[in-house]
Amino acid sequence: MEKIKTRICDLTDWFVNIQTTKSIEYNEAEIVLETHAVSYENSPSNRERFQSEQAEHPQIIEAVFAIWGDEPTREDAKPKPPKKSKIETEEHEDV
Repeated sequence: MEKIKTRICDLTDWFVNIQTTKSIEYNEAEIVLETHAVSYENSPSNRERFQSEQAEHPQIIEAVFAIWGDEPTREDAKPKPPKKSKIETEEHEDV
């Protein structure tokens, strides 16, 4: 039978790492098939993303917000402007 476990790996007031492990039991031993981890910063948009993606685990959400509190400790990352390609930045002479 396949088992899925979700747990908190790291938790600070700045971020949390959540790990999900999929395993099976075979000959009385647990064999890990897949491990996935995701990080969330304590920023406004990541708080929303965390609650949405971890909605099936209310006990994890409650534990994280017990540490994070009511207000984010990080700002949302500002998007970087796209880099101009070399072709766009070179000047061309008319022939």
